[in-house]
Amino acid sequence: RREPKEKLDPYFQAAQRLESQLGMYQAIKEGSAIRLVPPKGDTGGQIMGGVVDTDRWLSVAELQGDLKEKFTLLTRSFIHALPSETPAPIENAPPPLSETVAQFMDAARAQNPALYPAEKMINLEVHYKEMHPFMDAWALYLLAAIVLAAAWQSGNSIAYKVGWAFVLLGFAFHTYGFGLRMYLTGRPPVSNMYESVIWVSWGAIVFAMLFEWMKKSFFILLSGAVIGVLCLVVADLAPTILDPSLQPLEPVLRSNMWLTVHVLTITLSYSAFFLAWALGNIGLGFILRGQKPTADRPRALSDAVYRSIQVGVVLLAAGTILGGVWADYSWGRFWGWDPKETWAFIALLGYLAVLHGRLVGWVKNMGMMVTAVIAFNLVIMAWYGVNYVLGAGLHSYGFGAGGIEYMAGFVILNLIYVGYVGWVNANREGQLPTPKTTS
Repeated sequence: RREPKEKLDPYFQAAQRLESQLGMYQAIKEGSAIRLVPPKGDTGGQIMGGVVDTDRWLSVAELQGDLKEKFTLLTRSFIHALPSETPAPIENAPPPLSETVAQFMDAARAQNPALYPAEKMINLEVHYKEMHPFMDAWALYLLAAIVLAAAWQSGNSIAYKVGWAFVLLGFAFHTYGFGLRMYLTGRPPVSNMYESVIWVSWGAIVFAMLFEWMKKSFFILLSGAVIGVLCLVVADLAPTILDPSLQPLEPVLRSNMWLTVHVLTITLSYSAFFLAWALGNIGLGFILRGQKPTADRPRALSDAVYRSIQVGVVLLAAGTILGGVWADYSWGRFWGWDPKETWAFIALLGYLAVLHGRLVGWVKNMGMMVTAVIAFNLVIMAWYGVNYVLGAGLHSYGFGAGGIEYMAGFVILNLIYVGYVGWVNANREGQLPTPKTTS
């Protein structure tokens, strides 16, 4: 089942993950997984099978001489620094941990100063890990959503401004974390599912703020805040499914220009469609509460859904075409009906059908909200399904595993909600008014 073209079912995907985790555990135990020392500058790299590998750093198990002694002393200092009920004898105490770390880093840097990261980069990555900006961002978005919902119901302008402040503050943390990842990796951080979830939610907040600034309608900014909470919570709480670690790019992606213009464009379209999905669900909630689709709030929500889908279609069409150009540059063909390409095209056709239906009058206010929710399943399939369910095609660098049951549950519950609202609305419109009696 290891053949490249053979698709693994969930059982064998789980077995593959378990094997990978056991292999990583064994590699850490043997000291071959953690690489701390760059290749020597005079050789340009390590000899591997007669070939010089300029990127391969020395692992702990490969350390020799002074480097090995310094790492051993560092290990002793680390163990001594751990809390213990039985304090170690003072006469056998190694030097302080900070001192042994500095000594080892100096020795490792001396191997090849050009390859060893600068102190600033190391401190910045530690700062990124300790700060956890995306957790702060979703907490602020959650506060914003609560305040904006209250402001929308009450019409309180002060609460509305407070909601804006929370969104802007959360967006500042969101952008800061995103900028840190870009600076540390030297590329747009959209090479895996974790980074794309962070980026799509960032784009949804941007669109929500722009539309809210133009419309002053409360509910658009509320929808953006809800998306920010949903995406960042999922990214924060599912590290085994969405890998948050900083990894080098796959060779096929090592073109910052194409990575930027294609991937960022097509995932920005997901942001607009995501915003339309949130707006549609909120609008259906008002209909469920008894408002007619032609009432002020459902009508305003329907118009906002329409504008969001328009923006998404433009971006998705541009991203799909740009992806074809990149495919021609990388693989020698513009279009090959790869699963990723096919589902992006299907999503584009689905949303184009929605826009045309609205244009000719087939899709009314209720229909816009229903189709915005249902059509987003096409985005889910193109975004998540191809990578985590189908697991086939040339876009293998984005493949992953896990979370299928949660995503399926999310989709099914959302469809049940849409069907229930439609059923309630149809029954309500089909009832005749009860005649009044006079005594």
